[in-house]
Amino acid sequence: MKIAILIDSSAYIEEEYINNTNIFLIPLKVVNGQITFNDTRINFIEQNLQNIICNKNSNIKTSMVPPGELEEIYDNILKKYDRIYHFPIAVNLSSMYASSVQLAKEDKYKDKIFVFGHYVTAAQLGDFAKYINVKCQENPALSPDEVQRELDNWAEQSWTYFIPSDIARLSKSGRTKTLLITLLKILRTRVCIEWAENPIKFAFSPKLSQIAEKICKHILSTYTKNQFTIKFHRAFYIENDSKEIRLMLKVFETHGFNIEVIDCPSVYLIHAGGESIGISIINDELKKVYQK
Repeated sequence: MKIAILIDSSAYIEEEYINNTNIFLIPLKVVNGQITFNDTRINFIEQNLQNIICNKNSNIKTSMVPPGELEEIYDNILKKYDRIYHFPIAVNLSSMYASSVQLAKEDKYKDKIFVFGHYVTAAQLGDFAKYINVKCQENPALSPDEVQRELDNWAEQSWTYFIPSDIARLSKSGRTKTLLITLLKILRTRVCIEWAENPIKFAFSPKLSQIAEKICKHILSTYTKNQFTIKFHRAFYIENDSKEIRLMLKVFETHGFNIEVIDCPSVYLIHAGGESIGISIINDELKKVYQK
């Protein structure tokens, strides 16, 4: 059985990695007033989204892929594949999961399309796509139940922390609203959210380096530093990291972590501010599966 892995632009995965694999990435939609376009790097630049995001009065937002367009994507992939395992944007970020499940119920997709709900984000989701793609190649008969167990295990052994630069924008978008209304009262403080089914305030501090110290302490209290890679997300248009970010990265380096500085998917920048930071922590044992 030939299986395709489908994710969207809420995940971080290198474009060059996807080439010659069974992984497909579809762009979410960006809505700026009356204009709607695909969430791609080229469109981000051409539409001058950096300046729009930094404008606190802008009403830019993201939207799921329309059902009709998703149906066309499903049909095109199924011309070459027997089955699609679809991992849309995290359930608590969008209604994309519910819409995809409804579409997959159509008779023509019976036993062909399986949609998985989850709370995995950014590089955490992109790396899982790499992982499960290899697993499906090793075992073409890998069942949806087995895939769900792999996904649950992955979620238990990886984390994503998120530090919004514009918490008011994030609250306005409705994401983690109850939590953020409380946090808005904390002035001149960066807030770190641990993303999960129920996102929680993990730390807050005026200094990013202090947040990094707490993250390191949390990981090292249970695991050893050699078990994980830290994937540090920031906007692709930030060419020179600020002194504050460099100090934060230095904390991770001091504790002996492997660090990869990568782009932040634009969906998070749009909803939480253009200088937001994401920190995905990936288990190196699991990474070995797709780095053979």
